[in-house]
Amino acid sequence: MEDNKRSSWNFIIPWLAANYSGIIFGHIITLTLIYLLDWFDISRTEGPYNTYTNPVQVFASAMIILPQFLSITIAQWLVLRQKINIKFWIPAGIISYAIAAVIVIIVEFVWSIELLSILQLAIICLLIGFVFAISKWMIIRRIISRHRLWLLSYATAYFLALIFTRVFGHIVGLFGWGVGIFASGLFMEQSITIEHS
Repeated sequence: MEDNKRSSWNFIIPWLAANYSGIIFGHIITLTLIYLLDWFDISRTEGPYNTYTNPVQVFASAMIILPQFLSITIAQWLVLRQKINIKFWIPAGIISYAIAAVIVIIVEFVWSIELLSILQLAIICLLIGFVFAISKWMIIRRIISRHRLWLLSYATAYFLALIFTRVFGHIVGLFGWGVGIFASGLFMEQSITIEHS
């Protein structure tokens, strides 16, 4: 029993560390890109709602956030490949980000995110959470037995991160994200059913 607990933590701790180190490293790259965009004067307009007004600004915004999701995905893959034979994890992460970025761009142009009610924002955040989760779930659903619980926990991680960050700030958002990521790691570790890579 004690060996099983030790084995679980041997996966969950690296899984959490990989996710948080990925977001920190990606955030550093994002901040660097933001300074570069400011240098080239590609930024949001100075208006009452500080919104984007042309495709260049929207594309620039999407690109500066990409490193965060890409670095998280790569860090996850580095941990998972030690445990299971997994493929296409990184492409799945890129595809999911592209879909989520399209959703955000549409919402920004049609309604403006900063004008949404809490309920509307929650629905959009939940949708984006499932976009991130489903792309990777398609890969691991034949590898782990508790894949449905993993899907829900992983989607919840991004839902909590987005909604908490928007309402309460970045620190609370990171905590909510960590709760979901921890649960996803727990379900994954407990239900791996194929041989080690």
